[in-house]
Amino acid sequence: EEEEEEEEEEERRTARDGSDYTRAEFLAHYGVEHGEAMWAEAGQSAPLSASAEEFGSGRDLKGDAGGDDDGRARAEAARAAMDAGLQAALDSIPAEDRRRMDAFSSDSRPGSRFKLPLSLTAKQRKAIHLWAEIEGLSHRSFGYRGRR
Repeated sequence: EEEEEEEEEEERRTARDGSDYTRAEFLAHYGVEHGEAMWAEAGQSAPLSASAEEFGSGRDLKGDAGGDDDGRARAEAARAAMDAGLQAALDSIPAEDRRRMDAFSSDSRPGSRFKLPLSLTAKQRKAIHLWAEIEGLSHRSFGYRGRR
């Protein structure tokens, strides 16, 4: 009898574009030297992206978690700013991206981070910033407008 070897699933890391790739795919795309640097960056818990947006866990920042009046006020201001156009932009985010956002919001730990895909429109990014405020998540943008 021949023993079948079980293939181990290769490690995948999230690149700046928000997609997951293997180390070999990083190296093939960027070349060996730059690919190694990009692979290392993708493996860090605090990404160094210069061309993306991300939001972080607010488990310690949630307005409802610690009686934070300032957090509640920011959430209320964000709810008021979320007009029909921004809500439509939020609703237009691809289902898989939205599922990942919602999972991150409900399951994240303090200090965890989540990068958003570069394919989002400016209006979608604005809507996500408001959504993050409502969810009690910290958020920030990186890079120039044309590169995020």
